[in-house]
Amino acid sequence: MQLQALRTSARPYLFTVIAAIVFSKFLQYLWQYVWPEIPLIYGQAPGIYVKAGLIVLAAVLWLIYRGARTRDPWLTVFLGTLIVGWIALMPITFIHNDGVTYDKFLYVPLVAALWLKPPSVRDLYAAFTFLGWLIVGILVGTRSAEMLGLIPMVDVGWWLLRFETTNYWLPLAGTIGPEGRWPGPMGHNAMTGNAAAMLVVLAVAMRTRSRWIFGVVGILTLLITASRGSQLGALVGVAAIILLGN
Repeated sequence: MQLQALRTSARPYLFTVIAAIVFSKFLQYLWQYVWPEIPLIYGQAPGIYVKAGLIVLAAVLWLIYRGARTRDPWLTVFLGTLIVGWIALMPITFIHNDGVTYDKFLYVPLVAALWLKPPSVRDLYAAFTFLGWLIVGILVGTRSAEMLGLIPMVDVGWWLLRFETTNYWLPLAGTIGPEGRWPGPMGHNAMTGNAAAMLVVLAVAMRTRSRWIFGVVGILTLLITASRGSQLGALVGVAAIILLGN
């Protein structure tokens, strides 16, 4: 029965891919700023070896899944655009000498996997719900632990803190937000703000009770991270859902 579920549903491999991406980033934050005692394995940080293990598991689950290649031309165009964007970005990354890891090469295989065996709408909806709750748990759990003094917050330095309080709108500073911008569980306010923007878009796109929690947590996180790029991204995403969604 369990094997049959793996063959007919894309959820196992989708959930595993999502967990790999989110947990690898969160574990990297924990290792760098909270628990540096988390062990390295063959010199690799936890964000690397956890992602590697989960991606291998996701690949096995994808092979078991009996999906068929999509016949939807719009989905093909969309996924193809993602790959073209990645190809265009790579030279810029090397020109700027940006710090990257080799897992960037997983992007194209992951997109190709969605094209070769696309999930059903129900499976995709379930995957986005799983993603939303995963982000909510990490955001709320991290900030609550910081406020209770259980874990330290990322120290941005007094000079950057002074700049942030002078140049950014921080309406929740001193309440649920810190004095400056909140770096959050992704180690940087922009990255944490991106996760919050995803929650806001999911809140507008979905039709379940989860949407209210996604929306509240997403908006509050956008306010305490004060990431302007993330706030703009949330607005663009919401506009796209309103204009193109059903």
